[in-house]
Amino acid sequence: MKTLKLGDSVPEVMVLEAKLAKRGYSPMLDALGAGNAQGIFDEQDAEHVRLFQISHRGPDGEPLKVDRIVGPATWWALDNDSRILPVAIPLQMVAVRLPYYADKSGADHTFWLNAEVAESFIAGIDKWKVKFGGLYIVTETYRTIASQAAARARKPSLCLRAGWSLHGHGRAVDGHIRPENQKLLVKFYKHMQRFGWWTVFNRPGEPVKFQSSESWHVQNTLDADLKTASGLRSKIYLTRWAKAHGGEGALRKIVKKEVRS
Repeated sequence: MKTLKLGDSVPEVMVLEAKLAKRGYSPMLDALGAGNAQGIFDEQDAEHVRLFQISHRGPDGEPLKVDRIVGPATWWALDNDSRILPVAIPLQMVAVRLPYYADKSGADHTFWLNAEVAESFIAGIDKWKVKFGGLYIVTETYRTIASQAAARARKPSLCLRAGWSLHGHGRAVDGHIRPENQKLLVKFYKHMQRFGWWTVFNRPGEPVKFQSSESWHVQNTLDADLKTASGLRSKIYLTRWAKAHGGEGALRKIVKKEVRS
C-alpha cells in the first residue's frame, strides 16, 4: 500500500478509512463528526491514525511510531491483531446502598456506581429524602458489557452496541420514586438535575413525561453544563471516552473495579 500523509488525495485514503472503521477508529468517533467523503487524508484521518498508532504494534512486535503517517508498519497493524491495550479496562466503582424493587422486604442492597459520580448521586438522594420524603427504589445500576451484549442479542432494539451505554460505565441508574405520581417524578428529575444527573426521557421544550411502571433513568456524564439534550450529551461523553482510550473497541473491554473503603 502507498504511504499516506496529511494532504494526500488518493484512492488509498478510502481504503484506510474503511480499515480504521473496522478496527473501531471510525471518523464518526468525532463528536458530531461528519466523516470524510472526499478521499482526502485530512486532519481527522491523521488524528485517528495517531490514536490507532498509540495502542498498536508493528510486525517487529514493537509499538508503532506515532507520526500520523500510514507507512508499511501501520498498514500491517491495520490488518493484524496488533493491539497493545490490555484485555480489560477497569473502571473504579463504589458501593451505594439503596432499596431494590425485587426485594419486597424493603431491605437495602449494594449497587455499584462510577467513583467519579457516585458522591453526587448519593448527595442528591439523601437531600431528596430530607426535603420530599418518599422512597427511591433502584431497578438497575451497573450493567456489564457482557450482559449488555446478551440483552442486545435477545432484543436488538434494546441498545445500539455493547459498551455504548452509561450503565456499562457506572453512570446511569434506573429506579422508581414511591409513591408513584407525575408531580413527584417531575420534582425528582429537577432535583437530581441540580446534582448533574439527567434523564434521557426528557425532551427539550417538552414537559417531563410520567413513565408509569417504567424505570426512570438518570445519568451523569460530568458534562452538566453542556446545553444539549441528555441523549446527545451521552453520545459526546462516550465518544470522548473512546478516543481517550484507544478507539471504539475499548468500549467493549470495560469491567468494574470495586473500591472498598
